[in-house]
Amino acid sequence: MRLTAAVFGLASLAACAESAGTPGPDAGAADADAGPDAGGPRYAVPEAVGRLPASGLPELSGLVASRSHADLLWAVNDSGNPAVLHALDLRGARRATYTVEGASNVDWEDLALDVAADGARLYVADVGDNAARETDGASGRAAVQLYRVAEPDPAAGDATLRAERIDLVYPDRPFDCEAVFVDPRSGDVYLVTKSSSPAPVFVARAPLAPGTTVTLSPAGVIDLALATAADMSGDGTRVVVRGYRLVRAWTVPPAATLDTLFSRPFVAAMAGSAAEAIAFERDGYGLYTVAEGDAATLYHLAFRP
Repeated sequence: MRLTAAVFGLASLAACAESAGTPGPDAGAADADAGPDAGGPRYAVPEAVGRLPASGLPELSGLVASRSHADLLWAVNDSGNPAVLHALDLRGARRATYTVEGASNVDWEDLALDVAADGARLYVADVGDNAARETDGASGRAAVQLYRVAEPDPAAGDATLRAERIDLVYPDRPFDCEAVFVDPRSGDVYLVTKSSSPAPVFVARAPLAPGTTVTLSPAGVIDLALATAADMSGDGTRVVVRGYRLVRAWTVPPAATLDTLFSRPFVAAMAGSAAEAIAFERDGYGLYTVAEGDAATLYHLAFRP
């Protein structure tokens, strides 16, 4: 399904290749709607820019770029790993490691960042729920969690961070979720469920007080199955959602709310495989993406308007 570029200004991303003739982690059959949008922005072919540490991030599931510190990415592992936040440079090398107190890693699946009046805050999204997905919500977690920490300065080295906990409850039944982002214009936190297409989207409206339980509100649907990651650019004008086989990205019209945006179809942007995380650059619309696995390759997609 397509909408005009005047409505969404959709991004068209190239299929990925590590080297000539060698499929990269995002190689795959193109989606029927994956052609360029005539008026939309463009992305260069993904470029391998580095590798993650050989140990410590075997199941990277969440990635977000710092807006306070240049050349810095934040990352987390998913379920079964310690409650640890990793600071990486833009080549994937470790800069610092933080133990997150007051948090447990039931199934950490994404990272998001919000810049508030008192500074930047990281949201660790403990929202994975395989039981809910496998049973269509007949069973699953009674509540999922956001753990919020003040963004630290990695120049100070390894440390311990104290987390604020916010419980989230779906309005009707449990859902699995791996894709979470913060709208920087409002501070609202959006959850794109890991569902069959169309996938329900939910929102936790700001302000979010620590120690509270928030009932999520429906925020439309996305025509993308099994979403694994999402992000919104720092200026609030771009959204990206990736799945196992596709990445889709678009421009947010100035007068549009995300609830309205999510209720509409949009154009496929890139064929892909099982990459787990995606994030916008700190000061632009380029993208970083990575799959799971020890010493996984970090890819960058340069923005080409």
